[in-house]
Amino acid sequence: MLRLATANLRHHRGLFLGAFATLVVGGAMIGACAQLLVTAVMAPDEGFDVQISGSGVLDGDGAPTTATEHYTPLGSGAEDLMSVAGTVGVIACFLTGVTLSTTVGYVIAARRREFGILRLLGTTAPILRRLLVWEIVALAAVAGLAGAAVSLPAAPMILGILIDTGFVSEKFDISGRAFALVPTVAATIVVALAGARVGSKRVLGVSPLSATRSINVSHRIRARRWALSGAALVLVVLIGALGAGAPGDGAVGLGLLLPMILCGALAAVGPVVIPIVVGLLSRSVDLVRGRRGGVVHLATRTARSARDATTVLAVPALLFVGIAGSVLVTIGADNTAVARATRDEVRADFVVTNPPQDTDWASVESGLVDASLSTELIATDRDTAIGLDAAGIDPVAFLATRSVDVTDGRLEDVTDGPVPGVALSAQAASDDGYSVGQDLRFATGDGISHTLPIVAIVAGSPTLVPSILVSRDWLAQNAPDAVTGDAFVAADPADTDAVLSSLRSIAGDGEIVAVSDWLDSSEAEYASNSLASVIVVLAPAGLFCFLATVNATLMWSTTRSGTRRGLTRIGVSSGVGLRIELLSGALLMGGGLALGLAVTAVTGVMVRTALLGSPLAAPTSLPVVSLFVVTGVPIAAVALPLLLTLGRRSGRGRKSEVEDCGSPAEMFSSSIDFSGPHPGGTLDR
Repeated sequence: MLRLATANLRHHRGLFLGAFATLVVGGAMIGACAQLLVTAVMAPDEGFDVQISGSGVLDGDGAPTTATEHYTPLGSGAEDLMSVAGTVGVIACFLTGVTLSTTVGYVIAARRREFGILRLLGTTAPILRRLLVWEIVALAAVAGLAGAAVSLPAAPMILGILIDTGFVSEKFDISGRAFALVPTVAATIVVALAGARVGSKRVLGVSPLSATRSINVSHRIRARRWALSGAALVLVVLIGALGAGAPGDGAVGLGLLLPMILCGALAAVGPVVIPIVVGLLSRSVDLVRGRRGGVVHLATRTARSARDATTVLAVPALLFVGIAGSVLVTIGADNTAVARATRDEVRADFVVTNPPQDTDWASVESGLVDASLSTELIATDRDTAIGLDAAGIDPVAFLATRSVDVTDGRLEDVTDGPVPGVALSAQAASDDGYSVGQDLRFATGDGISHTLPIVAIVAGSPTLVPSILVSRDWLAQNAPDAVTGDAFVAADPADTDAVLSSLRSIAGDGEIVAVSDWLDSSEAEYASNSLASVIVVLAPAGLFCFLATVNATLMWSTTRSGTRRGLTRIGVSSGVGLRIELLSGALLMGGGLALGLAVTAVTGVMVRTALLGSPLAAPTSLPVVSLFVVTGVPIAAVALPLLLTLGRRSGRGRKSEVEDCGSPAEMFSSSIDFSGPHPGGTLDR
């Protein structure tokens, strides 16, 4: 079986080119993630043990107790690198399998007459399926080796990007590469095997009659899928209605969850929904341009009738554009909301960035300085330890430089109460149900546990109000890793020059900037960090969307070889045929693209209403350039393979093409029968 599979690979190498490219890219990503995981395992650990006591921490009798958990500070330990590499690796495996299963389906469609002849000779459908699986496994072994070789230079580049974007610290260096190569090849083969088994199910429907006619693909959708899709749509409506007014992280979570559910529901009923959208697009284009050119008319009719290719060409665009576009719109709205809140709340006149740690702020004349200490505190009164950003503040200076809203309690009680207190941001309090009067149990960076009463809840921009606020003196004594962050300085207009002169005398290497300049830079930094947090996932998703669409386009173009030869026989030039192919392919993919943009629009309306008050507010916050890039991925994936394959053929001239047509009998026995216009005026089906 293996010898026959390798012989088939050599004979049909053009059909398996898309599958090979998918497996090489998937293997390279899996190999890079494997090297990062090995690097994380072999790196020294900087974590420490903390005692957690959440409501879900129970002993053998079900009574509340405490447990020891190993915690690694955010961005400094191996767990962060393992989390990023593991997430991207799982996504790469999943998308490789899905893309490969789609490619296998089209390989079957392109070889249906071959399989039909084998069925006529007595070969059973399970044997054909086993042969296909062996072909993919043999291909995966070679592609896995190639992917592992590509991953060797790719892994250090990915690690450098993670370090530059702040996901991990600079202490990591790629190590243990040899340990990752064998798992890379093995994982590539396993993923290929899974994808091949799913995609090869289509060959079970090949009958001996397929030797003389096309496979008729059933577009029926089971009642269970309709029910699940309908339930998902109802869930989207309910979540949207209940969460439309959710502020802050609630609205951001809404914008990340809704498109996944909505895109999944639409993809489940795609064989019915997407052809309807393609038909509407084709009719619209035909009404506008069809009467002026036969190319447009023929392309639109071809797109409307090519139902077999519609779903496979359109679903990758639907999933990628719908989810990626929604994420980018959500991030853009959140960035704008945070920037608005920061500009409205800041009261300082100057900001000193990167000040020396030993600066004597008390010597600043005629000005009030908020030089808060910054660190990370680990909340331990829950089921798992969670690191939260914290600041040690002087409440008077803090309130003088920020126009924040103390929604409950008194911020001054952080220092003026009978015991030192702690204040929480409104978002942190809402996430875990904290209120004034409760105790907050947490640990400092040295692993020592502390318990302080919650004395205030503060609502404000996350740029100005960290999750936890404690006394500056208390934090300086109990958190040796705390450092002074940006210092905010408020001054009376009459004393501005004196304050500025005083700051220059003590700031040292720190940079003194006007608050407007600081706002501009902080907005850019916040937006950059937000984009970096999602690009780690969107980049591989976009790559696999591109590969899936390229594979589907090549397979669809292969099944249209008979139609192209027929057009050549009746005098249609290669250039005109290429334009027909490009437009019809774009329309087929456009069904998924239109649905993806519709999902993005629905998500944008909900999220922007929740965060900005109106979907039309702050139009400059819409990530237009990013959306163009996202929509350009599937468009390029349709156009490039057609231009590279058909465009090259058109350059050989009409004579060569006529010779390729062969006899009329050979022309009519091609993958797609050319028997004149079918009902609806199309040359394809």
